[in-house]
Amino acid sequence: MDKQGIRFALVIDNSKGDDVIGIVTRSIILRSLAKGVSQNEPVSKVMIKNVITINGEEDLIDTFMFMVRNNITHLLAINETGKIIGVVSLRDVLTAINKECEKDID
Repeated sequence: MDKQGIRFALVIDNSKGDDVIGIVTRSIILRSLAKGVSQNEPVSKVMIKNVITINGEEDLIDTFMFMVRNNITHLLAINETGKIIGVVSLRDVLTAINKECEKDID
């Protein structure tokens, strides 16, 4: 993950038609290794299993507040049919809010 600059990955269950069954982040992997978890353990042992979704049309501030209140760093963005359209990180949200603020200042 580090070499490619990837901070998270979706964990997919191919036997269930490519269903997302979890998320693993760089931080989770580093914490797990620091706690002595073997690097040969399957990612399913350390992944976040309760994948939280948000409507892709949700407002930035509401998304930010939801993430902060619930101590969430990544959300799956879905459309009205429940299809995954992307992943939103707290960093993404803060960057977008910052850009909006800069536009307002100019």
